[in-house]
Amino acid sequence: MAQLVAEDKAGPDDMSAEAELWQRHGYGRKAESLALDAYRHGSLKAEAVLKDAYIARAGADAKGFSDYLIDGLRNAARAGGGSFKPVPAFSATTIAGVKVDPASLGGKITVLDFWFIGCPPCRAERPKLNELAVEFGDRVRFLSFALDQPDALKTYLTSNPFKYEIVPESQQIARSFGVQAFPSHMITEGHLVFVFLACGTLGAVIMCPEVAE
Repeated sequence: MAQLVAEDKAGPDDMSAEAELWQRHGYGRKAESLALDAYRHGSLKAEAVLKDAYIARAGADAKGFSDYLIDGLRNAARAGGGSFKPVPAFSATTIAGVKVDPASLGGKITVLDFWFIGCPPCRAERPKLNELAVEFGDRVRFLSFALDQPDALKTYLTSNPFKYEIVPESQQIARSFGVQAFPSHMITEGHLVFVFLACGTLGAVIMCPEVAE
């Protein structure tokens, strides 16, 4: 049955369905590989398959799943080699006075968020983004590029805290990254690994990704 699904695969959710079938038939490694690929290409359903695979491998509960998922995404990114886009050149300073550019990001996994104060879906997803920043802590860097002026941001943040580092007046940076809608999210690790344009909703590691080409 899984092979029949594979022959008619049309997208990430189909890959996830195939992975679940392989998993049910006892082919855990094959299921895990397919589910990770489906997850990288945007299937929200694949996370459940990956969590089951992690629990089966660890022989415990889901504690540590986030680290497992980070390692899986990192290894998949490295396997992709030179097929990923480089991080566009930019130089900026956060509202906390920290200078940032592609070199400062190094090879660490960095989540980028492009937003502005008057964006309703940006505000709606803020609690989830703050949860992600707390969950991953120092293992992942969280950097946001806001379109607004520094003073407006500081006023806004007094009642709307955001746990990302925040760069103000980022219109040109957003253009250099190809952002045309907000919110948009990306993940880098020395190069662009995932691009999520105007997703609006985020999951355990940040969902609805499209592999950068």
